[in-house]
Amino acid sequence: MKHTLFLFSLLTASLLVAGESYSALMNKAQQAAKAKDFTAAEKYYLEASAAGKNSGEKSTALYRLGNMQDDRKMYDAAIDSYEKMSGVKNISKHDIGVSWRAIAKVKMKQGKTRDAIQYYRQAGNLKAGTWIDTTANAELAEIYENLGWYKEALETWQNFASLPKLDAENRAYALAGIVRAKAKNGDFSGAEKDMTELEKLEGSIKNPKTKIIIRMTSAQLLDAKKEWKKAIEEYRAVRKMPKLHYKQSRMAANRAAAIALRELKDTQLAAEIIAELKKTDKYGADEELVRELKKAQKK
Repeated sequence: MKHTLFLFSLLTASLLVAGESYSALMNKAQQAAKAKDFTAAEKYYLEASAAGKNSGEKSTALYRLGNMQDDRKMYDAAIDSYEKMSGVKNISKHDIGVSWRAIAKVKMKQGKTRDAIQYYRQAGNLKAGTWIDTTANAELAEIYENLGWYKEALETWQNFASLPKLDAENRAYALAGIVRAKAKNGDFSGAEKDMTELEKLEGSIKNPKTKIIIRMTSAQLLDAKKEWKKAIEEYRAVRKMPKLHYKQSRMAANRAAAIALRELKDTQLAAEIIAELKKTDKYGADEELVRELKKAQKK
């Protein structure tokens, strides 16, 4: 009996010395953050990271801390937390990629695009075999597109497409990016070849958002090739697709109307397309385009 009591006393003492568990500390951190006691939340997240029994627990606590700081626009502090996360001993490639992507996103918010690109490139080249590979490459490629850096965009979309075990959705997404980049670089032959492959995939695609991307890419290729009438038809067809985001609807309608007005000099068709848009989106029409149309109609 004495021996049992002695062991029980040792166990109790060891638990007291060991401190609170990772789960308890994470719960305290989340409750403190919910109560907007961010100083306490930071303290608990750091303690949770120290108490974590493995790299996954340690990195998760630091990631949550970084997210909290990011949400509060404490960008330098968030980057510091994500950097600490990437330095956790025995951290997985996936979690390293997640931390680098998180830093890249914060850098973008700070207006430090070149720094963001470096972190995205590192995350995209890890080959972790998880969603971080596709996500980092896609987001980087879209940044390049927005900057007008189509050579770099093409290389990044091609890196995406070369990733192993891509499903049809991701394969289609990467091919759409490749088509857009090749068209912007003037490689219409290459773009048409990839567009043919993309359209073959269309039948196996279930996600309506991916279907929209495929048809929008077709319209953009026709647009780039200056096949104006076909481009207008494709843009208008996109607007009839289900699950269309209002920004995509606006883009398709305004571009179709702009082609009709500026390239075909067809004010009637341009007015018709704008009218179609306004039926479902009162403020969707591009104001400059509308003014240009009214001026052309008076001639």
